[in-house]
Amino acid sequence: MDVAPITDTERFFARVERRSPAQCWWWTGSIVVSTNYPQMKRSDGAVAGIARFAWEVAYLRGPIPAGFVITRREHDWDDCEAGKNCVHRLCMNPDHMRLELKSTGDAERMRERNEPRTVCRKGHPLTDGNVVWVSRAQNKRMCRICFNRIQRRYRRNHL
Repeated sequence: MDVAPITDTERFFARVERRSPAQCWWWTGSIVVSTNYPQMKRSDGAVAGIARFAWEVAYLRGPIPAGFVITRREHDWDDCEAGKNCVHRLCMNPDHMRLELKSTGDAERMRERNEPRTVCRKGHPLTDGNVVWVSRAQNKRMCRICFNRIQRRYRRNHL
């Protein structure tokens, strides 16, 4: 009895951890270590970028126009390390994917990243009385509460 070969789309869905429509669907297959982007070897031997494959083939949305990139609607820049540590690159939920102009997305991310924050990562307010400038040259500031905690921890461990 001959068994039909598995298609690239079947291989793709076998490596996607599907959950509810509101949650991220995580890629469980191969990942390029240097960039944290998911990848898959297609039946023709070529290695495919998974987000593009998902958009064009698996979810049948057609080709991606030139100058556009796939981004994730659920991406939260305040809660995510940008670059290769971004976990949102592994989300394959079609409801979270969107196309945007590459230059528009880059400009939007830079604007969001450069806007002054009003609270620190721990939720403390970044008001004039609660800010310590760690490096004025690099325009880096820190919440005074968190700064003092780090200083106490350092002194306790290094004295």
